[in-house]
Amino acid sequence: MGMFSVGSHSGWPSSSLPKLTSENSTIHLTTQEGSLLVSITPLTVLFGCAVTTILMKLVGRKTLLLLLPIPLTASWLFIAMATSKIHLYIGRALGGFTDAAIFNVSPAYLSEIADPEVRGFFGTSQTVSFGLGISLFNVFVTFMSSEAIAYLLAALTLIMYITIPLVPESPYYCLLKGNTEEAALSLRKLRRKQDIQEDLDRISKSILEHGDNKGKVTDMLTKKHFRRCLWTILILSFTQHLSGNYAIQAYYETIFENSETMSPRVANCVYYVVFSIASIVSPLLVDISGRKPLLLLSTGLTALTLFAIGIFMYFKSSLNLDTRFEYVQLLLFLLQAIAFSAGLHTIPWLVASEIFPSNLVGTALSIANSIYSVSMPATVFMFEKTYYSIDVYVPFFLYGIFCVIGMVLIPIFLVETKGKSLEEIQREIRRTKPKTEQNLNLQVNDMFKKSPLDYIPSH
Repeated sequence: MGMFSVGSHSGWPSSSLPKLTSENSTIHLTTQEGSLLVSITPLTVLFGCAVTTILMKLVGRKTLLLLLPIPLTASWLFIAMATSKIHLYIGRALGGFTDAAIFNVSPAYLSEIADPEVRGFFGTSQTVSFGLGISLFNVFVTFMSSEAIAYLLAALTLIMYITIPLVPESPYYCLLKGNTEEAALSLRKLRRKQDIQEDLDRISKSILEHGDNKGKVTDMLTKKHFRRCLWTILILSFTQHLSGNYAIQAYYETIFENSETMSPRVANCVYYVVFSIASIVSPLLVDISGRKPLLLLSTGLTALTLFAIGIFMYFKSSLNLDTRFEYVQLLLFLLQAIAFSAGLHTIPWLVASEIFPSNLVGTALSIANSIYSVSMPATVFMFEKTYYSIDVYVPFFLYGIFCVIGMVLIPIFLVETKGKSLEEIQREIRRTKPKTEQNLNLQVNDMFKKSPLDYIPSH
């Protein structure tokens, strides 16, 4: 439900912005004010990242998730009951704060509780909910008002209060806080088995190898293996966001507003339905193909479709193509949605939650979110200035070039994480052999003063 709401926040501008910028809107926005409204959500992500990074270490993954429905519900209520542009700005700002928190804690939690064989599926499946949130908002708006949908989403977020108490805390966080008993109970519930000694020992040894709960940002700069991880996140995040997909989604109806053969609203609905369905591909393939091949394929196809859109828009602008060719334009945008959602949309978030140890994963995801908060407004601003001031084809060529740059850099830095435990991934990144089992076992026993299994209730 959290990711669904985040997706709805991202999908809201596409159908709402044309109404708000029209002359007959009760809350009229200029083009510049509309751009600010789109950008204010990622800008407040910076504040959300700073706060949630601290809270993840202080209160844990589960408790933080329990706190999020409050600002999430408030954000939709401000949007639903807005009578001025200030109300819209507040609602979008609250949405940005909550979006940052959910994108921080959800990938980290899922990566820490899932087995290596299915971690990719669970890690990318959250983006399916994200895609559904984008799509359903833009589909429902064809027969419901934006205000009614906002009220509905505010009510749906309350489901989080019912469901989150049913899930256990991350065993990694429990052990980072020295709570072995809760970690053992969590593992038994997650693994559905009584004997969890192997899992408990493995996580304990990982904590001893990689440090305690005091992971610092400076570690990413001072330690070589963490610098490589940081470069990986920077490259993946910038490639993902500078591909322009979020700007395209925000201005999609605007692109088709002068269409003579199809309604912009219909074109918008078709786009988001295809985007949502295509996002299912990544969870199904990521644990089979691996992260790197699927990501490179998705990035390459995204670049090709962006260049194709740019070429089409160039000829449309210069030659005044017949209106029947507008279906070609729609097809190209649908292919771009499929290419992006198949990997580039999902895998960067998954990788960011896998390549850092538990004491730094919150900070790593905050960095990825911070990049989003900077690059998304940049792509929106780039789209607005180039599309309106230069020519309609320019932004698509620029986005395609960024994808090509990403394709060159991704193979250099990205480590394949398919089928590997979080501990195995760390050892490959560090390029070091694990400490001897005997030494680690002694440290585990010393760390908890007795065997971890002693904490497991006999019943």
